Amino acid sequence: MLWETRLDISPKYLGDDQVLLLGLTNRGAEQLMNDRQQGGRPLFSTIEKWNPSLHTTFRLTWVQVWGIPPQAWNLKHIRSILAAMGDTVDVDDDTEAKRRLDRARVLVKTQWRPTINHMVDVHISGDIGNSFKVYIVEESGGGSHECRRRRCSLSGTSDKIVSDDSSLGHFSLPSSSCNYRHTADQPDEVGRFRRTPHGRNSGASIVGRRRRLSPTVTPFTQRIR
Repeated sequence: MLWETRLDISPKYLGDDQVLLLGLTNRGAEQLMNDRQQGGRPLFSTIEKWNPSLHTTFRLTWVQVWGIPPQAWNLKHIRSILAAMGDTVDVDDDTEAKRRLDRARVLVKTQWRPTINHMVDVHISGDIGNSFKVYIVEESGGGSHECRRRRCSLSGTSDKIVSDDSSLGHFSLPSSSCNYRHTADQPDEVGRFRRTPHGRNSGASIVGRRRRLSPTVTPFTQRIR
Protein backbone atom coordinates (compact mmCIF):
# COMPACT_ATOMS: atom_id res chain seq x y z
CA MET A 1 0.00 0.00 0.00
CA LEU A 2 2.85 2.42 0.77
CA TRP A 3 4.34 1.84 -2.69
CA GLU A 4 1.03 2.34 -4.52
CA THR A 5 -0.52 5.14 -2.46
CA ARG A 6 2.48 6.81 -0.78
CA LEU A 7 0.43 6.60 2.43
CA ASP A 8 1.50 4.75 5.56
CA ILE A 9 -1.72 2.79 6.08
CA SER A 10 -2.33 -0.79 7.13
CA PRO A 11 -5.05 -2.67 5.17
CA LYS A 12 -6.95 -5.46 6.94
CA TYR A 13 -9.25 -7.73 4.96
CA LEU A 14 -12.70 -7.85 6.59
CA GLY A 15 -14.48 -10.25 4.25
CA ASP A 16 -16.67 -9.78 1.19
CA ASP A 17 -15.20 -6.84 -0.78
CA GLN A 18 -14.28 -4.77 2.27
CA VAL A 19 -10.85 -3.75 3.55
CA LEU A 20 -10.25 -1.85 6.80
CA LEU A 21 -7.65 0.88 6.27
CA LEU A 22 -5.97 1.58 9.60
CA GLY A 23 -4.22 4.92 9.90
CA LEU A 24 -5.93 6.58 6.92
CA THR A 25 -6.71 10.21 7.73
CA ASN A 26 -9.29 12.45 6.07
CA ARG A 27 -6.46 14.10 4.18
CA GLY A 28 -5.20 10.72 3.00
CA ALA A 29 -8.67 9.77 1.82
CA GLU A 30 -8.87 13.02 -0.12
CA GLN A 31 -5.50 12.17 -1.69
CA LEU A 32 -6.85 8.83 -2.88
CA MET A 33 -9.84 10.66 -4.34
CA ASN A 34 -7.60 13.19 -6.09
CA ASP A 35 -5.54 10.39 -7.63
CA ARG A 36 -8.78 9.12 -9.17
CA GLN A 37 -9.69 12.57 -10.49
CA GLN A 38 -6.24 12.94 -12.05
CA GLY A 39 -6.63 9.73 -14.03
CA GLY A 40 -4.89 7.40 -11.61
CA ARG A 41 -5.95 3.78 -11.25
CA PRO A 42 -8.36 3.54 -8.28
CA LEU A 43 -7.72 0.87 -5.67
CA PHE A 44 -11.24 1.05 -4.22
CA SER A 45 -14.71 1.65 -5.60
CA THR A 46 -15.87 3.39 -2.41
CA ILE A 47 -14.27 4.70 0.78
CA GLU A 48 -16.27 5.46 3.91
CA LYS A 49 -15.65 5.86 7.62
CA TRP A 50 -16.02 2.70 9.66
CA ASN A 51 -19.06 2.35 11.90
CA PRO A 52 -20.43 -0.57 13.96
CA SER A 53 -23.34 -1.11 11.57
CA LEU A 54 -21.04 -2.24 8.76
CA HIS A 55 -20.93 -5.98 8.25
CA THR A 56 -20.05 -8.46 5.54
CA THR A 57 -22.40 -10.86 3.80
CA PHE A 58 -19.94 -12.88 1.74
CA ARG A 59 -16.41 -14.14 2.24
CA LEU A 60 -13.58 -15.10 -0.10
CA THR A 61 -11.92 -18.47 0.38
CA TRP A 62 -9.80 -20.96 -1.55
CA VAL A 63 -11.23 -24.41 -2.13
CA GLN A 64 -9.70 -27.52 -3.65
CA VAL A 65 -11.87 -29.44 -6.09
CA TRP A 66 -10.97 -33.11 -6.47
CA GLY A 67 -12.19 -35.58 -9.08
CA ILE A 68 -13.31 -33.34 -11.96
CA PRO A 69 -13.61 -35.63 -15.03
CA PRO A 70 -11.28 -34.69 -17.91
CA GLN A 71 -14.19 -33.94 -20.25
CA ALA A 72 -15.42 -31.31 -17.78
CA TRP A 73 -12.03 -29.70 -17.17
CA ASN A 74 -12.42 -26.06 -18.12
CA LEU A 75 -13.40 -22.88 -16.32
CA LYS A 76 -16.99 -22.92 -17.56
CA HIS A 77 -17.67 -26.35 -16.10
CA ILE A 78 -15.75 -25.65 -12.89
CA ARG A 79 -18.00 -22.62 -12.37
CA SER A 80 -21.06 -24.83 -12.88
CA ILE A 81 -19.83 -27.40 -10.37
CA LEU A 82 -19.23 -24.66 -7.78
CA ALA A 83 -22.32 -22.58 -8.60
CA ALA A 84 -24.36 -23.86 -5.65
CA MET A 85 -21.91 -22.40 -3.13
CA GLY A 86 -21.17 -19.08 -4.82
CA ASP A 87 -19.23 -17.31 -7.55
CA THR A 88 -15.90 -18.41 -8.97
CA VAL A 89 -13.51 -15.47 -8.63
CA ASP A 90 -10.17 -16.92 -9.76
CA VAL A 91 -8.17 -20.11 -10.22
CA ASP A 92 -4.49 -20.71 -9.51
CA ASP A 93 -1.87 -20.99 -12.25
CA ASP A 94 -1.71 -24.80 -12.17
CA THR A 95 -5.45 -25.04 -12.70
CA GLU A 96 -5.52 -22.49 -15.50
CA ALA A 97 -2.59 -24.12 -17.31
CA LYS A 98 -3.93 -27.66 -16.64
CA ARG A 99 -0.59 -28.73 -15.21
CA ARG A 100 -2.43 -31.23 -13.05
CA LEU A 101 -5.87 -32.73 -13.58
CA ASP A 102 -6.40 -34.44 -10.23
CA ARG A 103 -7.52 -31.28 -8.47
CA ALA A 104 -8.37 -27.67 -9.16
CA ARG A 105 -7.66 -24.82 -6.76
CA VAL A 106 -10.34 -22.15 -6.95
CA LEU A 107 -11.06 -18.86 -5.17
CA VAL A 108 -14.79 -18.56 -4.49
CA LYS A 109 -17.04 -15.85 -3.11
CA THR A 110 -19.53 -17.58 -0.87
CA GLN A 111 -22.06 -17.16 1.92
CA TRP A 112 -21.44 -20.70 3.19
CA ARG A 113 -19.98 -20.85 6.65
CA PRO A 114 -16.56 -22.46 7.20
CA THR A 115 -15.35 -25.04 6.87
CA ILE A 116 -16.72 -26.15 3.47
CA ASN A 117 -16.67 -29.92 2.90
CA HIS A 118 -18.98 -30.72 0.02
CA MET A 119 -19.57 -33.42 -2.59
CA VAL A 120 -21.04 -32.97 -6.07
CA ASP A 121 -22.28 -36.04 -7.93
CA VAL A 122 -21.83 -35.43 -11.68
CA HIS A 123 -23.74 -37.64 -14.12
CA ILE A 124 -23.05 -37.43 -17.85
CA SER A 125 -25.87 -38.69 -20.06
CA GLY A 126 -24.67 -41.08 -22.73
CA ASP A 127 -21.92 -42.55 -20.56
CA ILE A 128 -23.85 -45.55 -19.28
CA GLY A 129 -23.22 -46.02 -15.59
CA ASN A 130 -20.62 -43.26 -15.63
CA SER A 131 -20.93 -41.11 -12.51
CA PHE A 132 -18.26 -38.87 -11.04
CA LYS A 133 -18.02 -37.80 -7.43
CA VAL A 134 -16.35 -34.40 -7.14
CA TYR A 135 -15.16 -33.38 -3.66
CA ILE A 136 -14.83 -29.73 -2.64
CA VAL A 137 -12.75 -28.97 0.46
CA GLU A 138 -11.99 -25.53 1.85
CA GLU A 139 -8.36 -24.76 2.57
CA SER A 140 -7.59 -24.05 6.21
CA GLY A 141 -4.64 -23.74 8.55
CA GLY A 142 -2.84 -21.06 6.59
CA GLY A 143 -4.05 -22.02 3.12
CA SER A 144 -2.35 -25.36 2.57
CA HIS A 145 -2.17 -26.27 -1.09
CA GLU A 146 -2.42 -29.99 -0.52
CA CYS A 147 -5.31 -32.18 0.51
CA ARG A 148 -5.48 -35.92 0.96
CA ARG A 149 -8.27 -37.57 -0.98
CA ARG A 150 -9.38 -39.75 1.91
CA ARG A 151 -10.11 -36.63 3.95
CA CYS A 152 -12.40 -35.30 1.24
CA SER A 153 -14.90 -38.11 1.71
CA LEU A 154 -15.67 -37.27 5.33
CA SER A 155 -19.09 -36.04 6.37
CA GLY A 156 -20.28 -32.96 4.53
CA THR A 157 -22.93 -31.84 2.09
CA SER A 158 -23.69 -33.08 -1.39
CA ASP A 159 -25.09 -31.95 -4.73
CA LYS A 160 -26.20 -33.85 -7.79
CA ILE A 161 -25.55 -32.56 -11.31
CA VAL A 162 -26.92 -34.26 -14.42
CA SER A 163 -25.67 -33.41 -17.89
CA ASP A 164 -27.13 -34.39 -21.25
CA ASP A 165 -23.86 -34.06 -23.17
CA SER A 166 -21.18 -36.74 -23.11
CA SER A 167 -18.98 -35.42 -25.93
CA LEU A 168 -15.36 -34.92 -24.96
CA GLY A 169 -14.71 -31.22 -24.68
CA HIS A 170 -18.41 -30.34 -24.94
CA PHE A 171 -19.58 -31.20 -21.45
CA SER A 172 -22.52 -28.99 -20.45
CA LEU A 173 -24.55 -28.40 -17.33
CA PRO A 174 -27.90 -26.90 -18.40
CA SER A 175 -29.77 -25.33 -15.51
CA SER A 176 -32.90 -27.33 -16.26
CA SER A 177 -31.10 -30.61 -15.69
CA CYS A 178 -29.29 -29.72 -12.47
CA ASN A 179 -30.69 -30.96 -9.20
CA TYR A 180 -29.04 -29.58 -6.06
CA ARG A 181 -29.55 -31.12 -2.65
CA HIS A 182 -28.19 -29.47 0.48
CA THR A 183 -28.34 -31.11 3.87
CA ALA A 184 -26.18 -29.09 6.23
CA ASP A 185 -24.30 -26.10 4.85
CA GLN A 186 -26.62 -23.14 4.34
CA PRO A 187 -25.87 -19.48 3.56
CA ASP A 188 -24.76 -17.77 6.72
CA GLU A 189 -23.95 -14.16 7.47
CA VAL A 190 -20.22 -14.00 8.10
CA GLY A 191 -18.44 -11.40 10.18
CA ARG A 192 -19.76 -8.78 12.55
CA PHE A 193 -17.67 -5.94 13.96
CA ARG A 194 -18.22 -5.15 17.63
CA ARG A 195 -15.89 -2.25 18.22
CA THR A 196 -14.05 0.45 16.35
CA PRO A 197 -10.53 -0.74 15.49
CA HIS A 198 -7.67 1.67 15.83
CA GLY A 199 -4.29 1.97 14.19
CA ARG A 200 -0.96 3.25 15.27
CA ASN A 201 -1.72 6.60 13.62
CA SER A 202 -4.34 9.07 14.77
CA GLY A 203 -6.43 8.80 11.61
CA ALA A 204 -9.96 7.46 11.45
CA SER A 205 -10.55 3.82 10.66
CA ILE A 206 -11.96 3.67 7.16
CA VAL A 207 -13.48 0.86 5.18
CA GLY A 208 -12.70 0.66 1.48
CA ARG A 209 -14.55 -1.51 -0.96
CA ARG A 210 -12.29 -3.07 -3.55
CA ARG A 211 -12.73 -1.80 -7.08
CA ARG A 212 -15.00 -3.81 -9.38
CA LEU A 213 -16.24 -1.42 -12.06
CA SER A 214 -15.16 2.04 -13.14
CA PRO A 215 -15.94 4.17 -10.07
CA THR A 216 -17.43 7.63 -9.90
CA VAL A 217 -16.45 10.29 -7.37
CA THR A 218 -18.81 11.88 -4.85
CA PRO A 219 -17.94 14.20 -1.93
CA PHE A 220 -15.89 12.51 0.79
CA THR A 221 -18.39 13.53 3.45
CA GLN A 222 -20.72 10.93 1.98
CA ARG A 223 -18.77 8.32 0.09
CA ILE A 224 -15.84 8.07 -2.29
CA ARG A 225 -16.48 5.78 -5.24
